[in-house]
Amino acid sequence: MKKNPDIAARSLALRRLAEERATKDEQETDGTSNVSALLHELRVHKIELEMQNEALRESYHQAEAALARYTDLYDFAPIGYVTLSRDGKIQQINLAGARLLGLGRSKLVNKSFALFIDEASRPTFAGFLNAVWASPTKQVSEITIPSLEEQPARVIQVKAIRDETGQEYRLLLIDITTTKQTETSLKQAMADAERANCAKSRFLAAASHDLRQPLAGLALYIAALEHKLGASDQQLVSGMKNCAATLSEMLSHLLDLSKLEAGVVVPKPCDFELDALLKRVVSSYGPEARSKGLKLRHTRFGLTGRTDPVLFQRIVGNLVDNAIRYTAHGGVLIGCKRRQGKMWLEVWDTGIGIPADKTGEIFEEFKQLDNRERNSTKGSGLGLAIVTKMASLLGLQINLCSRLGKGSVFAVELPLGEAAKPMPPVQEPHIPLIIGVVDDNAELVKALTYALAEIGHQVVSAPSGAELLARLGGNPPNLIISDYRLAGNEDGFNVIATLRKNFGSQLPALIITGDTDPQVIRRMARKQIVVLHKPLSLDVLRTRIAELTRAVA
Repeated sequence: MKKNPDIAARSLALRRLAEERATKDEQETDGTSNVSALLHELRVHKIELEMQNEALRESYHQAEAALARYTDLYDFAPIGYVTLSRDGKIQQINLAGARLLGLGRSKLVNKSFALFIDEASRPTFAGFLNAVWASPTKQVSEITIPSLEEQPARVIQVKAIRDETGQEYRLLLIDITTTKQTETSLKQAMADAERANCAKSRFLAAASHDLRQPLAGLALYIAALEHKLGASDQQLVSGMKNCAATLSEMLSHLLDLSKLEAGVVVPKPCDFELDALLKRVVSSYGPEARSKGLKLRHTRFGLTGRTDPVLFQRIVGNLVDNAIRYTAHGGVLIGCKRRQGKMWLEVWDTGIGIPADKTGEIFEEFKQLDNRERNSTKGSGLGLAIVTKMASLLGLQINLCSRLGKGSVFAVELPLGEAAKPMPPVQEPHIPLIIGVVDDNAELVKALTYALAEIGHQVVSAPSGAELLARLGGNPPNLIISDYRLAGNEDGFNVIATLRKNFGSQLPALIITGDTDPQVIRRMARKQIVVLHKPLSLDVLRTRIAELTRAVA
């Protein structure tokens, strides 16, 4: 057998020291006498043994100290350590592990570990030990220790590995009860928040629907009345239109949010001329700015953007609208800058500014920093929330820089395109039609009938699909317009299906609705039927009618 090189070296060193000490002793005893080689050798061995004993005593004391330190670390560690035999019996356990199991160590040794865990956890734990035995790597599982007199039930994370000999399991026990309780509380809070959000959506959808019904009729009456009144009455009509427009804007914002939450808004990216888009924005919001004595300007950039131009225009429009609302003096400027390798479209204003600690809040729904009195002229508090959701949908960043009392700069990322091909406006020819209208709201039917008759169409109306069939008397209409929500179990889709069964599957049809419930919006999107939301714009309705009837002409 080969000797350990370290042991051999130490023995050789001891031998040399012993020889030196023996020689010195002999010289001190009798420097002139001849000492026999045998006596010298005996003395060397004696001294060597004494020195080995001394080294052994030192090593023993070091080992005892190391063992004490290990024992302290093992016993007083804040987490449990357990050694199990192959059959799952406890061989060793530290104080923390014993406390988790609720007994003294002397009562745990040689007992099956499974006896001290919740009965429901035992099959899982048995499978876990089999997995540990089958794998050389560390395995992780969770068990439950039942409640005892002095402590409640505990959830324990177990990390285990088999030892080198393959005869024992080494377990690490970590109490994760508090973590689990926190996770459960968070899940419950998230579930409560989701329920509250759904309840809010349902409430807003119901409120929006009930408000849209009379507003839809009012808008149609105003549109028809505008052409009948003289110049002296136009100011009165203008005031009516402004009031209806304000309410319509608020409901449209609710509808936008509902569509975004429902996930039915699908971006359609394409190249577009930025200057043409900004010209439309300035044209839309210029009168409002001038009425407040503000300047609304934009620089001509000659840039081509690439994203969904409709959604992007809504983002820019909402930012401009927000800037005008909160600016009393000066003006609003739309500009472009390149920063960090990206192009940004910026909306600058000289308004009230936003406190640094409030810049995150303004993007929340219904959050307005300077409208405690809920003045409707300051908007609905939804514009910036819609901006955030639309930007997220398009994958665009939004930045904000503001100084209180000086103004703000909102910047939205602008992807660049290669070319823009603007489409010329299509002039829709007017063709008198027979239009079947189904709605159980008498006032809205009256308003819709009046408005359609004013632009030359003949209307046959009824509160249900069956009654409309009876009133048509077998004469097919050119178009069906149906409300979504009808009496009983009938809805607009049922009406359209019934009439198409009688007059052909190509019969043009559209749904009108005041619903903003995300689930309803998703269902409408799946049906692929044209849907118009109340309040109706007579111009938009006229365009949709022309598009639908032209498609089957």
